Amino acid sequence: MPYFEFDIENAQCLYLDTDGGTDIRVSIDGEKETLYTGCVGMVNIGNDKINTKKHTVRVYCGDEKNVFTLKGVYSDCCSVISKTKSGKTSVQFISDCVTESGFYDYPTIVSKALGYNFSVIARSGIALEDGSGFVKLNDGENGTIGMQTAYGYLRTIGARNLKEKYDTAVEWNFENDKYDKIFVNLGANDTYSAFVNEAKTKKFIESYKNFVNMLKSKHKNAAIYIIKPFSPISKQGEMHILNRSAAFDKIADEFKNDKTVRYIDTDEWSGEITFLSGSIFPDRNGHEIIAGKLTEYLQTN
Repeated sequence: MPYFEFDIENAQCLYLDTDGGTDIRVSIDGEKETLYTGCVGMVNIGNDKINTKKHTVRVYCGDEKNVFTLKGVYSDCCSVISKTKSGKTSVQFISDCVTESGFYDYPTIVSKALGYNFSVIARSGIALEDGSGFVKLNDGENGTIGMQTAYGYLRTIGARNLKEKYDTAVEWNFENDKYDKIFVNLGANDTYSAFVNEAKTKKFIESYKNFVNMLKSKHKNAAIYIIKPFSPISKQGEMHILNRSAAFDKIADEFKNDKTVRYIDTDEWSGEITFLSGSIFPDRNGHEIIAGKLTEYLQTN
């Protein structure tokens, strides 16, 4: 759930000029968000909440069906708009559809509960490894791109895959990133390709280790949290899920002496998490349970 934030003062009105037809949610001074649907053109987000005092405005935006475009911010001629100054902890969540755009997904819930500034780098269907998962560079290509490659680039995504007209990949400049914590929840979309035999499982473990080490090199001051992918009790006896669980325990063992890497074993949570029917992905209630568990973990560790 991407968002942007700014301060405004000496204003009595506030409009966003938008394009893309996506939904946005707006919070002013930390109050409950107001939902605006199908935004195109001028959207009055000030309503009766903006006065001449100083206000902090946060706009949550974007989904996979529509690309959000901000064309401008409009207010009174005497108003002053400035960057919000924050001493809050900054965190990033890297994942797949578990976190890709949900306002009610656990990254948003946790970040709001703990007062984090946060970003989400995620894509529905993406795996860790190239060749796994369901995200193609172009609709006509057979190969898929994994987060191990996609993370290093800035891309604008289309409604389904990374269609050619949206494929504007440029290398990401990590020098401006100042994260305190990075949470990695990848592997769910690798389940039925990486955990079919010993050789492919070993390859996945190496790929994951390399990904974590890359994050350490790009974000030298951040703690890296490895989150074991969630799985319903009903599926924990399946071969692929058992192999995946064992692989993540081996990954944790590889980093057990690294003080910058923490491992969150979610197996004990599985009995409480609720999932979408027939799926390995949590439902809305499941996200609230995960958020509660993760919040408690971060407050006590």
